[in-house]
Amino acid sequence: QPGQLYAVGGRDQMQDPLDVVEMFDTWHGRWVTCPSMLARRAGCSAALLPDGCLLVVGGYDERGIVEGLLSTCEVFDPAGQRWSIDAAELSQPRWGHGCAPLRGLIFTVGGCSLRPGAQPREAFMETLRSCEVYDPAKQEWDSEFPELERSRWGHGCASIGGLVYEIGRAHV
Repeated sequence: QPGQLYAVGGRDQMQDPLDVVEMFDTWHGRWVTCPSMLARRAGCSAALLPDGCLLVVGGYDERGIVEGLLSTCEVFDPAGQRWSIDAAELSQPRWGHGCAPLRGLIFTVGGCSLRPGAQPREAFMETLRSCEVYDPAKQEWDSEFPELERSRWGHGCASIGGLVYEIGRAHV
């Protein structure tokens, strides 16, 4: 619904990923439980699509940040109150990234992933400088985009005045 705030996924007290979705109803000033996502996701990010649906991107599932690293995306239709997998997968799975909509596209920036070709071990996890851009009209990701000057994870991301801003934690 327009003008609402969504909280998606995360971890519970046992540090297990969640499929929970809550919406802050700004008209009535209260949190409302929405249908659960199709997958449990921690470290995911989300952005509003031009059609008013919510795109949830990447993260990791109950298998952890290495084995459970996700490249999948889900789409929530607030009008129909249902989830679908009507979005292409990221070219590189990631968690701890930021997402922001700009000019009908969704920018997914930074985060953490396994080094290309590396064995699935936490020691081979790297903080990313890369950016992928989702075009909902074509239902595809473009990974041929300029990289960040610094690798980032666990940061905020917003689009303001025709620019995408990355705010917060940078890997030094």
